[in-house]
Amino acid sequence: MTAEQLHETPRILIVDDDAVSVRLLARVLTGLARIQVTTKASEVLALVQSGQPDLVLLDIEMPELDDFALCEQIRQQPGGDQTLVLFVTSH
Repeated sequence: MTAEQLHETPRILIVDDDAVSVRLLARVLTGLARIQVTTKASEVLALVQSGQPDLVLLDIEMPELDDFALCEQIRQQPGGDQTLVLFVTSH
């Protein structure tokens, strides 16, 4: 990691099919990071490729896809092995 990267604003991608949860998480994290959000698992890889997030907050119960498989796909992207993935759930 370079000195420049240490001073960059972190990027967080919030992935949850519940729009209320997305808004709540984004509100809590506003000012701490650059926030991207999606409610669709099908958009995650494109968002990861367009701007490598430092952290992905991934809902564990997305209806479109197996979330563990999605996590593995994120990790296989260029630079994905440096991306932290935290699973979140409302349960």
